[in-house]
Amino acid sequence: MKLTSLLALAFSFGPIRASPSTTTTTTVIPSTPAAELSDVTWRSSAAGFDAPKVSPVNATTWDWWYFDAIQSPAPEGERASVVVTLYTAVPTAFHLLGAFASAGYTSLTLVETEVSWPNGTTEMFLFNATEATITVLGDSASGVWDAPIGTASFNGTPDLSSYRVELNSPYVSGSITLRSNAPAHYPCGPPVAGQNLQIAPHIGWANAIPGADAEVQLIVHGEELSFTGLGYHDKNWGDQNFASSVGAWYWGHGRLGAYTVVWFDFLTPQMDNYISAYVSRDNKVIACQCQGIQVRPYGENSAYPPLLSTGLPTGYNITIALPPDDGRIFAFSATGEHFISGGPGRHIYTRWSGSLKGNVDGEELTGEAIFEQFKLFNQTTIMWHGY
Repeated sequence: MKLTSLLALAFSFGPIRASPSTTTTTTVIPSTPAAELSDVTWRSSAAGFDAPKVSPVNATTWDWWYFDAIQSPAPEGERASVVVTLYTAVPTAFHLLGAFASAGYTSLTLVETEVSWPNGTTEMFLFNATEATITVLGDSASGVWDAPIGTASFNGTPDLSSYRVELNSPYVSGSITLRSNAPAHYPCGPPVAGQNLQIAPHIGWANAIPGADAEVQLIVHGEELSFTGLGYHDKNWGDQNFASSVGAWYWGHGRLGAYTVVWFDFLTPQMDNYISAYVSRDNKVIACQCQGIQVRPYGENSAYPPLLSTGLPTGYNITIALPPDDGRIFAFSATGEHFISGGPGRHIYTRWSGSLKGNVDGEELTGEAIFEQFKLFNQTTIMWHGY
Protein backbone atom coordinates (compact mmCIF):
# COMPACT_ATOMS: atom_id res chain seq x y z
CA MET A 1 0.00 0.00 0.00
CA LYS A 2 1.27 3.44 -0.91
CA LEU A 3 0.27 6.41 1.20
CA THR A 4 0.80 10.08 0.73
CA SER A 5 2.68 11.85 3.51
CA LEU A 6 1.28 10.88 6.89
CA LEU A 7 0.10 13.62 9.18
CA ALA A 8 -2.22 13.39 12.17
CA LEU A 9 -3.55 16.58 13.68
CA ALA A 10 -5.63 17.04 16.81
CA PHE A 11 -5.94 20.80 17.08
CA SER A 12 -7.80 23.66 15.48
CA PHE A 13 -6.27 24.93 12.26
CA GLY A 14 -7.29 28.51 12.98
CA PRO A 15 -4.44 29.70 15.24
CA ILE A 16 -1.65 28.66 12.84
CA ARG A 17 -3.01 30.48 9.80
CA ALA A 18 -1.62 33.74 8.51
CA SER A 19 -3.91 36.70 7.84
CA PRO A 20 -5.61 36.42 4.43
CA SER A 21 -3.85 38.20 1.60
CA THR A 22 -5.43 41.42 0.31
CA THR A 23 -4.09 40.84 -3.21
CA THR A 24 -6.76 40.27 -5.85
CA THR A 25 -6.15 38.23 -9.00
CA THR A 26 -8.59 37.54 -11.83
CA THR A 27 -8.51 34.70 -14.37
CA VAL A 28 -10.72 34.49 -17.46
CA ILE A 29 -11.19 30.98 -18.85
CA PRO A 30 -12.61 30.64 -22.38
CA SER A 31 -15.14 28.01 -23.45
CA THR A 32 -12.62 26.02 -25.50
CA PRO A 33 -9.43 24.25 -24.38
CA ALA A 34 -6.08 25.95 -24.74
CA ALA A 35 -3.68 24.58 -27.35
CA GLU A 36 -0.69 24.68 -25.00
CA LEU A 37 0.75 22.97 -21.96
CA SER A 38 -0.86 23.59 -18.57
CA ASP A 39 0.85 24.69 -15.38
CA VAL A 40 -0.67 22.63 -12.55
CA THR A 41 -0.34 23.50 -8.83
CA TRP A 42 0.60 20.63 -6.51
CA ARG A 43 1.99 22.51 -3.50
CA SER A 44 0.03 25.00 -1.39
CA SER A 45 1.00 28.63 -0.90
CA ALA A 46 0.16 31.09 1.86
CA ALA A 47 -3.07 32.20 0.14
CA GLY A 48 -5.32 31.22 -2.74
CA PHE A 49 -6.70 28.05 -1.16
CA ASP A 50 -9.69 27.95 -3.54
CA ALA A 51 -7.95 29.51 -6.55
CA PRO A 52 -7.73 27.89 -10.00
CA LYS A 53 -5.07 25.20 -9.95
CA VAL A 54 -4.66 24.63 -13.72
CA SER A 55 -3.56 27.40 -16.10
CA PRO A 56 -4.45 27.32 -18.89
CA VAL A 57 -6.89 24.41 -19.09
CA ASN A 58 -6.15 22.27 -22.14
CA ALA A 59 -7.82 19.18 -23.64
CA THR A 60 -6.35 16.74 -21.08
CA THR A 61 -6.32 18.82 -17.88
CA TRP A 62 -9.31 19.74 -15.75
CA ASP A 63 -10.35 21.86 -12.77
CA TRP A 64 -13.74 22.29 -11.09
CA TRP A 65 -15.58 23.77 -8.10
CA TYR A 66 -18.20 21.62 -6.33
CA PHE A 67 -20.98 22.66 -3.91
CA ASP A 68 -23.75 20.66 -2.25
CA ALA A 69 -26.45 20.93 0.39
CA ILE A 70 -28.67 18.26 1.96
CA GLN A 71 -31.89 18.73 3.91
CA SER A 72 -31.71 18.32 7.70
CA PRO A 73 -33.76 17.53 9.62
CA ALA A 74 -36.06 15.76 7.20
CA PRO A 75 -39.31 13.82 7.65
CA GLU A 76 -39.07 10.03 7.38
CA GLY A 77 -38.25 9.01 3.82
CA GLU A 78 -37.55 12.53 2.62
CA ARG A 79 -34.16 14.02 1.76
CA ALA A 80 -33.97 17.02 -0.55
CA SER A 81 -30.56 18.01 -1.88
CA VAL A 82 -28.88 20.17 -4.48
CA VAL A 83 -25.46 19.78 -6.11
CA VAL A 84 -23.78 22.41 -8.31
CA THR A 85 -20.55 21.70 -10.20
CA LEU A 86 -18.84 24.43 -12.21
CA TYR A 87 -16.44 22.77 -14.62
CA THR A 88 -13.44 23.86 -16.61
CA ALA A 89 -13.04 20.56 -18.47
CA VAL A 90 -13.93 18.71 -21.67
CA PRO A 91 -14.57 14.95 -22.25
CA THR A 92 -10.99 14.22 -23.38
CA ALA A 93 -9.93 15.20 -19.85
CA PHE A 94 -12.96 14.05 -17.83
CA HIS A 95 -14.70 11.31 -19.78
CA LEU A 96 -17.98 11.43 -17.84
CA LEU A 97 -18.71 14.69 -19.66
CA GLY A 98 -18.98 12.70 -22.89
CA ALA A 99 -22.70 12.06 -22.45
CA PHE A 100 -23.30 15.77 -21.94
CA ALA A 101 -21.26 16.62 -25.03
CA SER A 102 -23.35 14.19 -27.09
CA ALA A 103 -26.40 16.19 -26.05
CA GLY A 104 -24.78 19.45 -27.16
CA TYR A 105 -23.19 20.57 -23.89
CA THR A 106 -19.64 20.88 -25.18
CA SER A 107 -18.31 23.99 -23.42
CA LEU A 108 -15.13 23.79 -21.36
CA THR A 109 -16.98 26.13 -18.96
CA LEU A 110 -19.98 23.88 -18.30
CA VAL A 111 -22.36 24.17 -15.33
CA GLU A 112 -24.21 21.14 -13.94
CA THR A 113 -26.98 21.43 -11.34
CA GLU A 114 -28.67 18.37 -9.80
CA VAL A 115 -31.82 18.99 -7.81
CA SER A 116 -33.33 16.21 -5.68
CA TRP A 117 -36.84 16.83 -4.38
CA PRO A 118 -37.87 15.57 -0.92
CA ASN A 119 -39.48 12.46 -2.45
CA GLY A 120 -36.23 11.49 -4.18
CA THR A 121 -37.13 12.67 -7.70
CA THR A 122 -34.00 14.10 -9.31
CA GLU A 123 -33.62 16.60 -12.15
CA MET A 124 -30.44 17.69 -13.90
CA PHE A 125 -29.86 21.07 -15.54
CA LEU A 126 -26.89 21.97 -17.76
CA PHE A 127 -25.75 25.05 -19.59
CA ASN A 128 -22.80 25.99 -21.76
CA ALA A 129 -21.09 29.10 -20.44
CA THR A 130 -19.24 31.30 -22.92
CA GLU A 131 -16.51 31.91 -20.36
CA ALA A 132 -15.70 31.73 -16.65
CA THR A 133 -14.21 34.62 -14.69
CA ILE A 134 -12.62 33.70 -11.37
CA THR A 135 -11.40 36.29 -8.86
CA VAL A 136 -9.22 35.29 -5.91
CA LEU A 137 -9.02 37.33 -2.71
CA GLY A 138 -7.30 35.86 0.32
CA ASP A 139 -8.02 32.14 0.37
CA SER A 140 -11.40 32.29 -1.33
CA ALA A 141 -12.49 32.44 -4.93
CA SER A 142 -15.47 34.06 -6.59
CA GLY A 143 -16.51 32.86 -10.02
CA VAL A 144 -19.00 33.74 -12.72
CA TRP A 145 -19.93 31.28 -15.50
CA ASP A 146 -21.69 33.49 -18.05
CA ALA A 147 -23.99 32.22 -20.80
CA PRO A 148 -26.54 33.72 -23.20
CA ILE A 149 -29.34 32.00 -21.26
CA GLY A 150 -28.17 33.00 -17.79
CA THR A 151 -25.37 32.79 -15.26
CA ALA A 152 -24.08 30.66 -12.43
CA SER A 153 -21.79 32.17 -9.83
CA PHE A 154 -20.23 31.64 -6.42
CA ASN A 155 -18.81 34.16 -4.01
CA GLY A 156 -16.60 33.30 -1.04
CA THR A 157 -15.31 35.38 1.85
CA PRO A 158 -11.50 35.74 2.03
CA ASP A 159 -11.30 33.63 5.22
CA LEU A 160 -13.47 30.81 3.78
CA SER A 161 -16.14 31.38 6.43
CA SER A 162 -19.01 31.47 3.92
CA TYR A 163 -19.94 30.93 0.29
CA ARG A 164 -23.00 31.87 -1.73
CA VAL A 165 -23.91 30.15 -5.00
CA GLU A 166 -26.38 31.93 -7.28
CA LEU A 167 -28.16 30.39 -10.27
CA ASN A 168 -30.03 32.34 -12.90
CA SER A 169 -31.45 30.35 -15.83
CA PRO A 170 -34.86 29.72 -17.38
CA TYR A 171 -35.16 26.41 -15.53
CA VAL A 172 -33.57 26.91 -12.12
CA SER A 173 -32.80 30.10 -10.23
CA GLY A 174 -32.07 31.15 -6.69
CA SER A 175 -29.30 30.74 -4.14
CA ILE A 176 -27.42 28.34 -1.89
CA THR A 177 -25.77 29.89 1.16
CA LEU A 178 -23.10 28.02 3.13
CA ARG A 179 -21.85 29.24 6.53
CA SER A 180 -18.86 27.15 7.51
CA ASN A 181 -18.77 25.31 10.83
CA ALA A 182 -15.71 23.15 10.06
CA PRO A 183 -12.21 24.47 9.17
CA ALA A 184 -10.76 23.96 5.70
CA HIS A 185 -8.14 21.30 5.00
CA TYR A 186 -5.91 19.77 2.36
CA PRO A 187 -5.69 15.96 1.87
CA CYS A 188 -3.26 15.36 4.72
CA GLY A 189 -3.09 18.57 6.71
CA PRO A 190 -4.04 22.16 7.46
CA PRO A 191 -4.50 25.04 5.00
CA VAL A 192 -0.99 26.44 5.26
CA ALA A 193 1.87 26.88 2.79
CA GLY A 194 3.89 23.86 1.75
CA GLN A 195 1.18 21.18 1.86
CA ASN A 196 1.00 18.40 -0.74
CA LEU A 197 -2.24 18.94 -2.67
CA GLN A 198 -2.51 15.48 -4.24
CA ILE A 199 -5.05 13.09 -2.80
CA ALA A 200 -3.40 10.60 -5.18
CA PRO A 201 -0.97 10.96 -8.10
CA HIS A 202 -2.29 13.42 -10.71
CA ILE A 203 -5.43 14.26 -8.63
CA GLY A 204 -5.61 17.45 -6.55
CA TRP A 205 -8.11 18.14 -3.77
CA ALA A 206 -8.78 21.19 -1.56
CA ASN A 207 -11.74 21.11 0.85
CA ALA A 208 -12.65 24.73 1.63
CA ILE A 209 -15.86 23.95 3.54
CA PRO A 210 -16.00 20.40 5.01
CA GLY A 211 -19.24 21.27 6.78
CA ALA A 212 -21.61 24.22 6.85
CA ASP A 213 -25.05 25.39 7.84
CA ALA A 214 -26.80 25.54 4.49
CA GLU A 215 -29.82 27.51 3.31
CA VAL A 216 -31.30 26.69 -0.09
CA GLN A 217 -33.83 28.92 -1.84
CA LEU A 218 -34.50 27.81 -5.41
CA ILE A 219 -37.24 28.10 -8.01
CA VAL A 220 -37.23 25.04 -10.27
CA HIS A 221 -39.64 25.07 -13.23
CA GLY A 222 -41.62 27.67 -11.33
CA GLU A 223 -41.87 25.51 -8.19
CA GLU A 224 -40.19 26.47 -4.93
CA LEU A 225 -37.56 24.25 -3.32
CA SER A 226 -36.42 25.66 0.01
CA PHE A 227 -34.72 23.90 2.87
CA THR A 228 -31.99 24.20 5.48
CA GLY A 229 -29.42 21.59 6.34
CA LEU A 230 -25.82 20.54 5.86
CA GLY A 231 -23.56 22.13 3.22
CA TYR A 232 -20.18 21.38 1.70
CA HIS A 233 -17.70 22.80 -0.85
CA ASP A 234 -14.47 21.49 -2.35
CA LYS A 235 -12.54 21.45 -5.61
CA ASN A 236 -10.65 18.84 -7.62
CA TRP A 237 -8.22 19.10 -10.52
CA GLY A 238 -5.87 16.95 -12.53
CA ASP A 239 -3.00 17.06 -15.03
CA GLN A 240 -4.06 14.12 -17.20
CA ASN A 241 -7.15 12.27 -18.35
CA PHE A 242 -9.22 11.27 -15.30
CA ALA A 243 -9.49 7.60 -16.30
CA SER A 244 -5.67 7.40 -16.47
CA SER A 245 -5.49 8.35 -12.78
CA VAL A 246 -8.48 6.62 -11.16
CA GLY A 247 -9.34 2.95 -10.77
CA ALA A 248 -12.00 3.46 -8.10
CA TRP A 249 -12.78 5.86 -5.30
CA TYR A 250 -15.15 6.21 -2.37
CA TRP A 251 -15.71 9.78 -1.18
CA GLY A 252 -18.29 11.34 1.08
CA HIS A 253 -19.08 13.84 3.78
CA GLY A 254 -21.69 14.22 6.45
CA ARG A 255 -22.69 15.06 9.97
CA LEU A 256 -22.56 12.35 12.64
CA GLY A 257 -24.17 13.77 15.75
CA ALA A 258 -22.14 16.93 16.47
CA TYR A 259 -19.19 15.74 14.35
CA THR A 260 -18.36 16.69 10.76
CA VAL A 261 -16.73 13.85 8.83
CA VAL A 262 -15.16 13.66 5.34
CA TRP A 263 -13.68 10.48 3.87
CA PHE A 264 -11.67 9.45 0.82
CA ASP A 265 -10.54 5.91 -0.05
CA PHE A 266 -8.88 5.82 -3.47
CA LEU A 267 -7.40 3.17 -5.77
CA THR A 268 -5.24 4.06 -8.76
CA PRO A 269 -5.44 1.96 -11.95
CA GLN A 270 -2.33 0.15 -10.61
CA MET A 271 -4.21 -0.70 -7.34
CA ASP A 272 -2.18 1.67 -5.17
CA ASN A 273 -4.31 2.85 -2.24
CA TYR A 274 -4.50 6.46 -1.01
CA ILE A 275 -6.68 7.58 1.88
CA SER A 276 -7.74 10.71 3.74
CA ALA A 277 -9.87 11.22 6.85
CA TYR A 278 -11.23 14.40 8.43
CA VAL A 279 -13.17 14.84 11.68
CA SER A 280 -14.11 18.09 13.40
CA ARG A 281 -16.48 19.31 16.10
CA ASP A 282 -17.49 22.79 17.22
CA ASN A 283 -15.34 24.35 14.48
CA LYS A 284 -12.22 22.58 15.78
CA VAL A 285 -10.31 19.88 13.92
CA ILE A 286 -9.92 16.54 15.66
CA ALA A 287 -8.24 14.67 12.81
CA CYS A 288 -6.99 15.44 9.33
CA GLN A 289 -4.79 12.59 8.21
CA CYS A 290 -3.76 10.31 5.37
CA GLN A 291 -3.81 7.23 7.58
CA GLY A 292 -6.14 5.33 9.89
CA ILE A 293 -9.21 5.07 7.66
CA GLN A 294 -10.90 2.27 5.76
CA VAL A 295 -14.04 2.54 3.63
CA ARG A 296 -15.72 -0.66 2.41
CA PRO A 297 -19.08 -1.41 0.78
CA TYR A 298 -21.66 -3.45 2.67
CA GLY A 299 -24.90 -5.24 1.86
CA GLU A 300 -25.76 -6.35 -1.64
CA ASN A 301 -22.96 -6.01 -4.24
CA SER A 302 -20.32 -5.45 -1.59
CA ALA A 303 -17.39 -6.89 -3.54
CA TYR A 304 -14.12 -4.97 -3.17
CA PRO A 305 -12.55 -3.59 -5.27
CA PRO A 306 -15.69 -2.62 -7.22
CA LEU A 307 -15.86 -3.60 -10.89
CA LEU A 308 -17.63 -2.05 -13.85
CA SER A 309 -19.80 -5.18 -13.80
CA THR A 310 -20.58 -4.89 -10.06
CA GLY A 311 -23.98 -3.60 -8.98
CA LEU A 312 -24.42 -0.93 -6.33
CA PRO A 313 -23.91 -1.62 -2.62
CA THR A 314 -26.37 -0.78 0.12
CA GLY A 315 -23.83 1.63 1.59
CA TYR A 316 -20.38 1.82 3.17
CA ASN A 317 -18.84 0.93 6.51
CA ILE A 318 -16.27 3.54 7.53
CA THR A 319 -13.72 3.26 10.31
CA ILE A 320 -11.47 6.16 11.33
CA ALA A 321 -8.76 5.73 13.96
CA LEU A 322 -8.15 9.15 15.50
CA PRO A 323 -4.62 10.36 16.30
CA PRO A 324 -2.75 8.46 19.05
CA ASP A 325 -3.16 11.27 21.59
CA ASP A 326 -6.92 10.88 21.19
CA GLY A 327 -7.14 7.13 20.71
CA ARG A 328 -10.81 6.90 19.80
CA ILE A 329 -12.23 4.89 16.91
CA PHE A 330 -15.01 6.33 14.79
CA ALA A 331 -17.03 3.45 13.31
CA PHE A 332 -20.10 4.34 11.30
CA SER A 333 -22.08 3.41 8.22
CA ALA A 334 -23.29 5.52 5.31
CA THR A 335 -26.52 4.16 3.86
CA GLY A 336 -27.83 5.32 0.49
CA GLU A 337 -31.45 6.47 0.47
CA HIS A 338 -31.83 8.50 -2.74
CA PHE A 339 -29.82 8.47 -5.95
CA ILE A 340 -28.56 11.90 -7.02
CA SER A 341 -26.53 10.60 -9.98
CA GLY A 342 -26.40 7.15 -11.50
CA GLY A 343 -28.79 4.65 -9.97
CA PRO A 344 -29.65 0.96 -10.32
CA GLY A 345 -27.45 -0.74 -12.88
CA ARG A 346 -23.76 -0.78 -13.68
CA HIS A 347 -22.82 2.87 -13.68
CA ILE A 348 -19.22 4.10 -13.63
CA TYR A 349 -20.33 6.85 -11.27
CA THR A 350 -23.05 7.01 -8.59
CA ARG A 351 -23.84 9.67 -6.00
CA TRP A 352 -26.26 9.15 -3.12
CA SER A 353 -27.88 11.18 -0.39
CA GLY A 354 -28.47 9.19 2.73
CA SER A 355 -27.96 8.69 6.44
CA LEU A 356 -25.06 8.11 8.81
CA LYS A 357 -25.24 5.89 11.86
CA GLY A 358 -22.44 5.03 14.23
CA ASN A 359 -20.98 4.70 17.68
CA VAL A 360 -18.53 7.15 19.25
CA ASP A 361 -17.45 6.67 22.89
CA GLY A 362 -20.34 4.30 23.41
CA GLU A 363 -22.88 6.85 22.18
CA GLU A 364 -25.12 6.01 19.23
CA LEU A 365 -25.08 8.90 16.77
CA THR A 366 -26.97 9.59 13.54
CA GLY A 367 -26.86 12.17 10.77
CA GLU A 368 -27.02 12.76 7.04
CA ALA A 369 -24.53 12.54 4.20
CA ILE A 370 -23.80 12.82 0.51
CA PHE A 371 -21.35 10.28 -0.89
CA GLU A 372 -20.17 8.79 -4.17
CA GLN A 373 -18.42 5.95 -5.93
CA PHE A 374 -16.31 5.79 -9.09
CA LYS A 375 -15.48 2.33 -10.50
CA LEU A 376 -13.43 1.85 -13.65
CA PHE A 377 -11.93 -1.62 -13.05
CA ASN A 378 -12.75 -4.72 -15.08
CA GLN A 379 -12.27 -8.36 -14.01
CA THR A 380 -9.03 -8.76 -15.98
CA THR A 381 -7.45 -5.82 -14.14
CA ILE A 382 -8.44 -7.22 -10.75
CA MET A 383 -7.07 -10.71 -11.52
CA TRP A 384 -3.83 -9.25 -12.87
CA HIS A 385 -3.23 -7.56 -9.53
CA GLY A 386 -4.08 -10.63 -7.48
CA TYR A 387 -7.54 -9.75 -6.15
